[in-house]
Amino acid sequence: MTISVAPIQSTLKVPPLPTTKLSSSTKISPQPPKPPRKPRRKQAPRSQSPQPLKSAAAEELERKLLDKFHSTDINATACSNDEQLKYDWIRFLLFMVQYERQYDTEEELLQRFTIFQENMKEAQEMQDSELGTATYGVTQFSDLTKEEFRNRMGAVPVLPVPPKPPTDEFTSQS
Repeated sequence: MTISVAPIQSTLKVPPLPTTKLSSSTKISPQPPKPPRKPRRKQAPRSQSPQPLKSAAAEELERKLLDKFHSTDINATACSNDEQLKYDWIRFLLFMVQYERQYDTEEELLQRFTIFQENMKEAQEMQDSELGTATYGVTQFSDLTKEEFRNRMGAVPVLPVPPKPPTDEFTSQS
């Protein structure tokens, strides 16, 4: 018995594969080339950073703070000619609005603002030396000192375990 197979006619039209001529200098890699890395966005130095836009909530908070404390220090900070100080103050107001921070006294407000400034300076320094794997900036902890952060997060200092002293005794297992 003989079995014959007839070719199957297909209605699909498959375009021909493109042909590439290889020369002796063409290198064939086993994997496709990786796409080029996105260039890292250069951050403007803090002193040249554009002013963040005050939200209506931040402006309202600023008015309330000025009314509550009647402080020349707060007023001087809010109306300062120092661009960096203004920038930091606006970011601090936005931080207070976003994380719903309230301070009971003028001293506490100014102390938290100073801590915030120091933390933002450190965050900017870390961001400037970053290789593109992390982002540093304002967080819910931006008004805390390192010590306050450790205490709040329940960090316990790790004490070094002294090594066991050597002994002259030899114990055998029988």
